[in-house]
Amino acid sequence: MMRRHILSIMMATALAMGVASCELERDHNGALAGYWHLERVDTLQTGGVKDMSRDRVFWAVQGKLLYLRDADHPDSCYFMRFVHSDGHLTLSQPYYYGWHQDTEDGGDHPVTEARWLSRFGINALEEKYNAEQLTASRMTLATDRLRLHFKKF
Repeated sequence: MMRRHILSIMMATALAMGVASCELERDHNGALAGYWHLERVDTLQTGGVKDMSRDRVFWAVQGKLLYLRDADHPDSCYFMRFVHSDGHLTLSQPYYYGWHQDTEDGGDHPVTEARWLSRFGINALEEKYNAEQLTASRMTLATDRLRLHFKKF
């Protein structure tokens, strides 16, 4: 009888720990979480459209970090903080991903000029987008200058 009771307590403890660990790992970003391919950029003031479907420009969203990567230019990887609420996505605190911290100039470095982020559709060190569309497979973000169209990869 005692053995059955101890076994029940162990199973309940293991279940509780499993549930708690799942809770710690959960990403609360809903449809925003994941790996997004930037497929098109519309310039709102001129009506211009840039097809980027063949370019390999990606946004990866996890936790509170946005990872920006241009796979055609392996040295251009960045991290940014973001806040997603009330139909808006606000990006801030960009850092250049310095790969290895054991080299003289390695490690992450703050970005001080927004021009380095322009290939990702970001034109300011702190940028606020309206989330016009956000589903499990499509995302459209807009500022007063640009509209970005993404497909989940």
